Amino acid sequence: MRFKVFGIGLHKTGTSTLQAALATFGYRIAGRHRKPLVKQVKAGQLKEVIARTATDDAFTDFPYPKIFRELHEHYGRNARFVLTTRRSAEIWYGSVCEHARTSRLFGSHKLTYGFYRPFGREGQYVSFYERHNDAVRRYFQEQGAADQLLEVCWENGDGWNELCRFLGEAVPDVSFPHRNKTDKRRLLHRRAFNYVIEAVYAPLVARGHDAGSQSEELVKNQ
Repeated sequence: MRFKVFGIGLHKTGTSTLQAALATFGYRIAGRHRKPLVKQVKAGQLKEVIARTATDDAFTDFPYPKIFRELHEHYGRNARFVLTTRRSAEIWYGSVCEHARTSRLFGSHKLTYGFYRPFGREGQYVSFYERHNDAVRRYFQEQGAADQLLEVCWENGDGWNELCRFLGEAVPDVSFPHRNKTDKRRLLHRRAFNYVIEAVYAPLVARGHDAGSQSEELVKNQ
């Protein structure tokens, strides 16, 4: 019997790479329409979100990092959890900013993090990243379930060997599928727009004029 596999690393930690690797094994991957699920989690509708994990095998990105405790309580020993990380919190923050430069005008960033854009908020985001990873490690250790958690960093050379050993899969005869590497030629029209937003938004944040922010979102569920 295969385990349910939940990627519980934050976005921009290699979650697309994890998804592609799991698809190579033949796992049924949950769809990418996650914004409604994030809204449900925010509204406290956790049972409804967890119920929607019944039909697929593998899940990555939000909202799953926010509800790793509830998922573990629900599935117990029948699930495995993968914490994807970056070489440093600062590198992760840089990737989050780079992703924000290709975001739509009203994307889901604020819904997920509580802020319209990450620009000018390095300290808050770095803290959030570190708190999330520490909370995951501490939870599985305290639950006596450390064997159900795999922490990987693709940048440090982790790949098929670590993932296959963890999941009991044979190492495929294909290259490890690194996905979503930064391409600054991508979505140039959005980049042009977001560079203007960044130039205005970051100084406002520095002066404390971002009245619409919801900083409590960065520590919620940790």
